[in-house]
Amino acid sequence: MDIEVFQWATDDNPMVDSAAIDRLFSSFEGEEDELAMRRYGVFRQVSGRIYKTFDRGIHVIPWDKYWNADTFRYYWHFRIIDYHPAKPWYVSWVAVTPTHEWFIWNELTAFHDNVTSHDLKNKIKELSLLDEEDEYNRGVEIDPLAKVKQANSGFSVFDDISRGPEGLRGCRAAITTAKDEHGNEHGRMNIRQRLKNSLRVGVPGCNLMKHGEPDIRFGHYLPTIWFFDCCTGHIKHFGTWRTVRWKQEATRAVKDAERPAQKWSDYCRNIEFLGARNPVFYDMARSSSEFDAKKFFDGQRRAV
Repeated sequence: MDIEVFQWATDDNPMVDSAAIDRLFSSFEGEEDELAMRRYGVFRQVSGRIYKTFDRGIHVIPWDKYWNADTFRYYWHFRIIDYHPAKPWYVSWVAVTPTHEWFIWNELTAFHDNVTSHDLKNKIKELSLLDEEDEYNRGVEIDPLAKVKQANSGFSVFDDISRGPEGLRGCRAAITTAKDEHGNEHGRMNIRQRLKNSLRVGVPGCNLMKHGEPDIRFGHYLPTIWFFDCCTGHIKHFGTWRTVRWKQEATRAVKDAERPAQKWSDYCRNIEFLGARNPVFYDMARSSSEFDAKKFFDGQRRAV
């Protein structure tokens, strides 16, 4: 019996022009194996560092030179928590600028052997730049595992740190994919693109594109990512996280030969959670400091 094999690549799509295809796969520039698999359907074995373009000499910036609390107060702020019932929590603080640059500016490895989730919640609030009710405090991404109910209380860790007037503002379960249990593939692609853009511009504040068509989301700015040198955990994880082989032969027969390792993945997963949201900064009008609830509701709200 004769067997015929037909193979098509993305470039064979008659409804999409070559310029659009080039833009679609621009994030894989310099990664030949990834490009071969995603664009041309040629399967390759990919191994080594997950973030190959992470460069400590470029992406890590000095705190003393770039940190300014007064300026950062007017950036969007996100906190991301990689929750685990047995391991420490890994917490990341990220500032998003109006020109679509991300600054990882603080971190916490929270051991919970002798403390409660309420204690850790208060520690996170203490290390944050903004008050919980500040408009520029845009949310908290939490590993969905935190939503599992605890047998002794009936509440989840997510409930403990988010509910009530003392809870963290804007908590929501992070976006994950069933395909990748150690992160988010879409978020990882966005982070890789930001890392490459940072390599391209060299330093923060130089990401304005003077030529070419504006991006539909980011306009004339290249989205970038930077790590303050005080965030040693993020720097270590991004520089070390790798893929590893499945141990069992039977498993390797039905799954990909390589998978992301659990070791060094924690802070990387945090940033990938935010990468999956990929928030776009827009101008906001800060509320008056003399907020009066009675005037706001024009006398229509009554005590119950």
